[in-house]
Amino acid sequence: MTLNINDAKNVTQATSLAGLTGLSGAATTYSTAALTLQYAIKGLAYAKAQVSGGATPTTDIVTGAAFVPLLASQVCVFVFCFDAAGSVLRVAQGKVMSWTDTSARSVATPFPVLPDTLCPFAYAVIKNGASGTSWTLGTSNWNQSQITIDTPVNVQMLPAAPPETA
Repeated sequence: MTLNINDAKNVTQATSLAGLTGLSGAATTYSTAALTLQYAIKGLAYAKAQVSGGATPTTDIVTGAAFVPLLASQVCVFVFCFDAAGSVLRVAQGKVMSWTDTSARSVATPFPVLPDTLCPFAYAVIKNGASGTSWTLGTSNWNQSQITIDTPVNVQMLPAAPPETA
């Protein structure tokens, strides 16, 4: 199928690589490697300067509520976004799933449904091991015992298929 440029009206996508990093250590912050992240929301262009040690939010941008904690043997995906203001990171949490089969590609972690006012630029799948204690994005340290963070995936837009985890 061939698309022409008129089919791209109102596109929302990151147009440069953010390079999400910093999801490690005794911290709750994040960083981006890109000097400037360029993105579009509904066809309008925006830019976000590089972030170093930025605060990770404690509430889900979609629900407005605190993030649902990951308990032992649970996994979910977190989608990192910016809005038109670009001044604050926005994060949306996917559905929390059971993670008892740790074999490769055993659990699909559904993406959250994002409003059209957000541009996703990366996502990360976070897992809590069988003997883990409650972990919450934005309040619990990245290096908490039993927490595994898959390598963040930088995106222009979310893929159609949900990520699968081991």
